[in-house]
Amino acid sequence: MADWKKNMFKTGLLVLLLASALPAQAAELGPIKVLRDGEVRTLHLRDAGRCAGVHISFLAVRYGLDLLYGDEVPVVTDLLVFTTTPGGPIDLLDKVLREGGANDRTWPAPDMAADPDNFALMFLRKSTLQMVEVRLQPGLWPADWFVLREKNKAGTLTDGERQRFAAH
Repeated sequence: MADWKKNMFKTGLLVLLLASALPAQAAELGPIKVLRDGEVRTLHLRDAGRCAGVHISFLAVRYGLDLLYGDEVPVVTDLLVFTTTPGGPIDLLDKVLREGGANDRTWPAPDMAADPDNFALMFLRKSTLQMVEVRLQPGLWPADWFVLREKNKAGTLTDGERQRFAAH
């Protein structure tokens, strides 16, 4: 496997920041491809969504599928994916693995917490019983990001917190 593939997820946040800031580079990441109902479905980063969780999830899904399938296009019926993270990963998996619209969304379990330590995707290839787990590298995600995000949503950020949140 190429070195860039081995290190892709470890440097996911850097790639995310570059991809968010530079649309041309985002296109170079290459899409996620799956075979569903006899048809190859393609999802590009630019079409995945705009939040950081979805972007990181995009990189994790590409990496996990590459580990299990290499150059083969994964068949959706041959794949099981589990996650312990609400939000971005579930939204992205719905786009990759399902055809559902906004009304057919997969909702996380009530006790799933948005936390960098909980970010995990487990991929199982049913035909070979191979399984891989993709997690964030410890320390990759800013420790206070989720707290600041919730305060931002609630409109309760102080000026200092707003600056830290914008810097992330």
